[in-house]
Amino acid sequence: MKRLIAVMMSFAVMFISVCSFTIAYADDSYVVKADDIYAKQGETVTVPLKLSGNKGLMGFKISIKYPDNQLVLTDVSSGSLTADGLFNTTITDYYSVKGKFDVVWSDNAEVKNDGTLFMMTYKVKESSDDGEYNISVTFSQEDTFNEKFEDAKLSCSPIKVHIGKDAPKKEQITTTKKLSSDSNKVSDDYLTSSVEQIMQSYGVDNVNSLTEELQKNVVSYVNGRVDSYGGGKKYESFDELKQDYLEATKNEAARKVVESTDPDAIIKAAGEVLKEYGVNTFSEIPADKKQEAVDKMLQKLANEGADEEGFNHLATMGDGAEALDNVVKTAQEEKDNTITIAKEKQAKKNINTIIIITTVLIVTLALIILKSIIKKRRAINEKSE
Repeated sequence: MKRLIAVMMSFAVMFISVCSFTIAYADDSYVVKADDIYAKQGETVTVPLKLSGNKGLMGFKISIKYPDNQLVLTDVSSGSLTADGLFNTTITDYYSVKGKFDVVWSDNAEVKNDGTLFMMTYKVKESSDDGEYNISVTFSQEDTFNEKFEDAKLSCSPIKVHIGKDAPKKEQITTTKKLSSDSNKVSDDYLTSSVEQIMQSYGVDNVNSLTEELQKNVVSYVNGRVDSYGGGKKYESFDELKQDYLEATKNEAARKVVESTDPDAIIKAAGEVLKEYGVNTFSEIPADKKQEAVDKMLQKLANEGADEEGFNHLATMGDGAEALDNVVKTAQEEKDNTITIAKEKQAKKNINTIIIITTVLIVTLALIILKSIIKKRRAINEKSE
């Protein structure tokens, strides 16, 4: 009888172990960190948050906390690993950020190489005190997963910030070792922010207003920012940069509109306008009716509370119809991605629930059988006595 009991208990333990394995972390070697920051008062530094030991990542939510009495956040852009997919932050405008924000990314396929998750740019306040500070990096396990929707556990390290007179020269802190990347160019939001930052410093708000000398400076500045990004396309001419910048601006305009508006509302509004003109896309609308249709759609987006900056970008595009098609496409992708993730997460919860219930039933059954055996054994012993 003792042997039977041991076998049954071993089976129960083994089953529980197998079940526990199925809900365990997919891997424990995802390392998220950034190089130390060295800067003097008044300087601006770009910080790439890098991932190594990547075994497959399809979504994450990372929270950042920084000393806002020492640093001013001026930009957050996607990195080489998050150039595709849906990249969002909890930042509405940089003036309202009070020392913390979240970055959320997901795609319909996982990335498996090492690289940059996202880029942060900070300006050290003139009133900052010399010393060492930390930028905290944490993640939400529920929102961090691989292609199989298994938990991907990130090992996050704080970023050390050294402020003071002993900080090295600026170029030493904004250049990082090139990381592997499948992309030959930086992400759209990083490219647009790079170009717009340098233009702003010159008091220019349109790429067509740059003089030949300023164009060279813009190319040089953007190529320097590419190094900070972790590698990517270097520009040989301003025309080449301008072409990529305008394309990136269209994509960013679409992303910002979709981020600030319910994707279902965008799809519904587009359907109403397109139905009126009897076409499937804004690009198919006859030339003499295009602007009218674009204006109607933009008004609907404004009524839905679409992001003003993205709205203005769209309004000034050379081809508003093409830009709106991009908005609708992006909205549909986000809707599909959100539905897929929700379904997979629910399916995972259901599987885990079934595993737990099954385990409890097996253990309970084993105990009932054990109790029955013990009872029968006692009866036999009492009868024999």
